Amino acid sequence: MKKEQVLIGLGVATAMVAAFNGHAQADEVVNKHSTKSTVRQSETKKDADVSESDVKNAEIKLNQTIEEEKNAQKLVDKMQQEHASTVTNKNKADDALKQAQEFAKQASPEKIKNAEKDLVAKQTTVRKSEERLSEAKKDEKQAQASVEKQETVVNKVKTQVAQRAVDVKKAQNKVTEAEKAFDWNTLREIQQETDKLDAKVKANQNKVSSLASSVSKTEQERKALIERGNKTRSTLEKNLKSAGDEFHTVTVSHEIKSNSVSESESKTPPLDEKTFVGRDGKTNYVAANEDVNFSGERTETIVVKSKDDIHTPHVVDYKKVSEYVRNYLIELRRINGIDIPVPPVTEKALKYGKARADEMVANDKLSHDTKLKNQDFGFKDATENATAGSVPEKSRLSEKELAYKELLSYFNDYSNASLYGASTPKEANTFNYGHRIPLLAASGTGFALGASSSKKTTFGNYGVMTFISEAKGVYDTLPTVISPSEKRSYVYNGKTYYYNPSSSYFLARAENKDGDPDHSEFYFNGKRVKFLPKTTFRYVWNEITYPKNPAYTKAKEALDSFNRKQKKRRNFNEG
Repeated sequence: MKKEQVLIGLGVATAMVAAFNGHAQADEVVNKHSTKSTVRQSETKKDADVSESDVKNAEIKLNQTIEEEKNAQKLVDKMQQEHASTVTNKNKADDALKQAQEFAKQASPEKIKNAEKDLVAKQTTVRKSEERLSEAKKDEKQAQASVEKQETVVNKVKTQVAQRAVDVKKAQNKVTEAEKAFDWNTLREIQQETDKLDAKVKANQNKVSSLASSVSKTEQERKALIERGNKTRSTLEKNLKSAGDEFHTVTVSHEIKSNSVSESESKTPPLDEKTFVGRDGKTNYVAANEDVNFSGERTETIVVKSKDDIHTPHVVDYKKVSEYVRNYLIELRRINGIDIPVPPVTEKALKYGKARADEMVANDKLSHDTKLKNQDFGFKDATENATAGSVPEKSRLSEKELAYKELLSYFNDYSNASLYGASTPKEANTFNYGHRIPLLAASGTGFALGASSSKKTTFGNYGVMTFISEAKGVYDTLPTVISPSEKRSYVYNGKTYYYNPSSSYFLARAENKDGDPDHSEFYFNGKRVKFLPKTTFRYVWNEITYPKNPAYTKAKEALDSFNRKQKKRRNFNEG
């Protein structure tokens, strides 16, 4: 506290001296002129009753005095300005006092010594100010009043300086006492403790740096672990997605029934009687029809709705049967190189086929005789194959198998109601293949199968397969190429001319010239013919099952296991 007082005193002294110097100089200038002006005015009044010459001189002097008064006024104005400057210096002195107070707070023995030196310098400045003041009093008595005022200020400052000198002395004594009382051993111990603390702080800082580095490394490892975890999870999720559904949709086919072509449908035994005598008394030679020559083998799979479906007869859709037969006919002709078109299934043909079947049911007779008129059904020509007992109203067989069996029955023609003979053993009657010929040769504008059933009839049902034509005969369309062996000829003027037959029906012929006299051979357009592939019909029921998908189960377990481990690790870290 003493050091602070000394420094405060020093600051105040410095400020006061600066202020005094400013005021003293201003007052000296102003009061010197002001005093002289006053004296001259007094002298003018005292000589008021003198001579005219004196009056003139006095007027001159008066004018000079007035001029000097104006100059003195200018000096007064200048003094006022300097007085304002003095006020400013006082404010600066106040600021210096505050700085001195701050300076005092930070005082040290060295600073105190510097302050003493500064104080001596300030005292010297005061002494010089006093000397200048004394000189000012000698030069101008008229300024005594102002000087006295300044002396008062200077004395006050001197008092304050003296007081600050005392304070400085006291502060010096205190510093001396403090230095005497100061324990250097304690200082060393404190210094040593401080060094230890510094070392400990440095060690702790190193430890903190190490821990920060470890934390940073741990954070990097944590981020890398999270990134690896996310990558692993993404891979596991992709594996799960690519594994498919949790359950497979598996169709298990159960074969309920299988129908193959029987031997009786593809072969026929030799006839017991190879001749018979006709109405004209002539001998006729007969032979069994040829075995069916299949163009390979295949299997057709028929899917039923349930395992009991095959055991429950269903109403046969003969329009659908007609479509299947037509498709088989197209294939049959393609196999045999016949490009005669098969007409489409039409409503006219379906209507006519059903009417013919109903007619046979009504008559309970298998016959081509009919009272139906073509024009009543909107066509010009027709041909048909008729059957009895093979076109039921209800059946356990599919429409496709019914169509195949019907076509095979017409093709082998083993059940022809009539037997036709030939005049020689090497010949065969084409009519014995009369149901096969339409399959290969008929065309037209419409095609259909018609069927009708009645329990009151002998065979239970009757049916027809019919080709109709609205424009021309159903056999008027010939193949693009006619075999030379099937062309007709005539001789004119010794030259043979060949021409095509007038009907595709005449492209069919039969003979018995190969090594098997018990069976005849059939030709169409000069070639032996084949039937469709030998077909087996499998009836299956497709059971839909939903077994677990092993790949999905494995992928799901892997993902779930990973998620459990990740959750456990998070809970551990949070705990």
